Amino acid sequence: MFRSLRLPWAVGSLLAAASPVAAQQWAYEGSLGMTTGNYIFTSPTTTFGFTNGLSMTAGRFTLRAAWPIWLQNSTLITTSGPGGRMPSGGSSSGTVSDSGKSHGGKPGGGMPVFSRMVETPASSFTDYRPAIGDPVLGASVRVVETGRLSLGLGGMVKFPVADTADYGTGEWDFSASASATLQVGGATLVGVDAAWWYLGDLPDLDFDNPVSGALSVNHILASGRWALGVFGRGSTASVPGYDPPFQVGGSIVRFSGRSSIGLEVGAGLSESSPDFGIGAYWQVHL
Repeated sequence: MFRSLRLPWAVGSLLAAASPVAAQQWAYEGSLGMTTGNYIFTSPTTTFGFTNGLSMTAGRFTLRAAWPIWLQNSTLITTSGPGGRMPSGGSSSGTVSDSGKSHGGKPGGGMPVFSRMVETPASSFTDYRPAIGDPVLGASVRVVETGRLSLGLGGMVKFPVADTADYGTGEWDFSASASATLQVGGATLVGVDAAWWYLGDLPDLDFDNPVSGALSVNHILASGRWALGVFGRGSTASVPGYDPPFQVGGSIVRFSGRSSIGLEVGAGLSESSPDFGIGAYWQVHL
């Protein structure tokens, strides 16, 4: 939910607006967050994430790279895809797949339905232990940039290096995205994001390839140093047979010279989303 490469486009525009103008810019970007919830299971999983990354902007083109570190108390949640957290079941992914099929899920597609909670073995829950996640590389370009409207296209690839016993799938993920920001009334930005994802599968669970979307509204306060925002994010289902993820929340961003920092709080409204999440993200120009 909280990843430096997946900030809402409108928030990214706010950060860019607060940055010094240069022909080529380098920035350190990061995020620190926590999510917790039962998802589709009978017991909750809590995940802490810390991401470090760099971005390089030259004109309308931006290249970003980030590498996360995770701390989690179970192996039930896989970090991948549109929401960052997928209730794959880990070593119990076969149980998740079978339960999804018995409740109307169809491998490779089909409409998700409401399903019962999945029982998981006690061995799926562990002490909190850190693990290196999968590095991500993304690129975007602003194809239209007028006084009030900005349109962008982008893509992302996740490299499969994480330990598949804890957090990863061991497979490549890819996405193609489009984003738009409209300035309304001089101090309000409305952002829309859409993306298609190709997700690598687990041996016992075939993910659907989801389409994700986000809507955000951000308002810059009169001082020009603060912005308040609200957002909604969701996607089609990636785990067959279960409700697709959907989250709503709010954010606050502080601009200060060559740096910006934001705080985001969100709540999940479906069984494939964490119940609660909170995170901070930042950008410091080098």
